Amino acid sequence: MKFKDNYYRLVGVRNEGAHSLFSIALLPDCELYRGHFPGDPVCPGVCSIELIRQCAECLEREPLFIHRIKQCRFTVLLSPVTCRELTVDLFLSPFGEEESVIVSARICDEQNVYVEFKSEMLKKGRTISG
Repeated sequence: MKFKDNYYRLVGVRNEGAHSLFSIALLPDCELYRGHFPGDPVCPGVCSIELIRQCAECLEREPLFIHRIKQCRFTVLLSPVTCRELTVDLFLSPFGEEESVIVSARICDEQNVYVEFKSEMLKKGRTISG
């Protein structure tokens, strides 16, 4: 399933120093929610991780693959009914001679932090030796 413009819509991107802030609108009519607690939909955790990965790809301008998840905390239940717009606060730092990137992110709105995430992502065609 295509996520962008189906599961979410990118409203805007703002760079603030080392951080990039992605304004995201969740799309509650997405078919994914019909099977994930119909009538009281929640955002599956794997979809939140994919959203972060796609935002990181937008900044890197090349495909990224999750190599290692170092931290993933789902702190508050995220629902497209109660939270239509959110922010993905993203920080990228090169790692390992630039074959990969460390991605630190939070998915939040003005009241809550829904996800705290940190991972190492590989750039397309790169491998980690050792």
